[in-house]
Amino acid sequence: MGLLAIVSVAQAQMTTPYGTLFYKFGFLRNPAQVVNYQHAVYVGYQNYWVDVSGAPQNLFVGGIYRFRPEVAISMSLDKYMESFVTRTSGRLQGAYKFKIDKKQSLKFGLEAKIVDTRLDMDKIVVFDHEPLLRELDRTAPYVYFSAGAEYVYDRFSAEVFIPQGTEHSFDVTEGVYALANYSVPLKKGFEVKGGAGGGILYESGYWEVDAQVSYQSAFDLNLRYHSLGIVSMGFAINFGQLTGSASYSANVKSDSGMGGNHEAFLMYGGEVSDIRKRRFNKNKKLSGKSIDIGDELQRLEEQNEELAKSLDKVLEELEELNKKQQDFIDSEKGESKMKSYPLEHMESAEESDEKDEVKAGYYVVVASSKHMADFEKLKASLAKVGMKAGVFFNNRKERYYLYTAKFDTMKEAMKEMKRMRKSRFKGVRVHRYKPE
Repeated sequence: MGLLAIVSVAQAQMTTPYGTLFYKFGFLRNPAQVVNYQHAVYVGYQNYWVDVSGAPQNLFVGGIYRFRPEVAISMSLDKYMESFVTRTSGRLQGAYKFKIDKKQSLKFGLEAKIVDTRLDMDKIVVFDHEPLLRELDRTAPYVYFSAGAEYVYDRFSAEVFIPQGTEHSFDVTEGVYALANYSVPLKKGFEVKGGAGGGILYESGYWEVDAQVSYQSAFDLNLRYHSLGIVSMGFAINFGQLTGSASYSANVKSDSGMGGNHEAFLMYGGEVSDIRKRRFNKNKKLSGKSIDIGDELQRLEEQNEELAKSLDKVLEELEELNKKQQDFIDSEKGESKMKSYPLEHMESAEESDEKDEVKAGYYVVVASSKHMADFEKLKASLAKVGMKAGVFFNNRKERYYLYTAKFDTMKEAMKEMKRMRKSRFKGVRVHRYKPE
């Protein structure tokens, strides 16, 4: 059994109000027992991402722009240098994600790549793979076009990738590649994921199967078997914003050969599969742990959409209540005695045993009513948008008032009122209470 590669990767992530920074460091021991290293930096701000990777023989610079959470375009420049080959490639990618419903989504991607490969024939001493040499022996740049699609339904995902060329150190034509995965949640935070796929590599068909066990998204253990006889095993640990991973790969069929060399390159810098490396969805593979640098932006966009819907619901209910209560104009003058009724107690004021005095201060009021039951819907809706609320009763006006904040000074209360009005709470007002 021949050793192919041992890879270790550490990644740190830092998120600030001004953007997000990823840093990855990895090293590889290849079959020749040579240890190499790789640095990668990803910097993101709002819809923009920049990716810079470096290694002893390789430099990658790329960028991503997201028009919307489901639409992205990226450009990159990659330069690879070896003892006898220098390859420079530029790439333009576009992706569109169509969300069918809460469980289903469909993603499409297109890629155009121009590659210029230069050989120094004087440095090639032994090379026994003639088809590959002919593929490399080009004197002018050439263009690759690739396409891909991914379908997700709940815990099942399937993807197909149709490249005209690869990103190996040698440019070899590949055919279609397909992969399917299914995950099953277990008890106590464990999850099991299995997958199978296949395609064409070095003009020959192949297949692979893989399995992964995860624990609370903090630990991953994965195992993969390739029909070329390659067995890969790795793990990844997530310490919040710091991720570490390592993997071991071996060829159980032979001590050398194209398969082994190919796998060693696949594992370089922690990339588990070059067949799926830097595809249209910019999905980074760290020893089986998938990281999409745009997922956080999309998650925040979806979260904002949900909050906006909840806020619209609150505003609709407030408008409905204001229409129902035509006399929602508070003309309080002088001093009033008010009783406090927390929202947790939705029974009528007469039936409540908790009638503590309301403390002095300035209350930011969003609604009033003669019936406390009118606030039941508003209570749930306000909670959805993260707003705490309380209710007090005005004896003089015989009305209930729903408030979201209480301050000691008028200046603070007015500032909060203006902020809420900018958030479309047009009817919000400030009520002052001073005890007798």
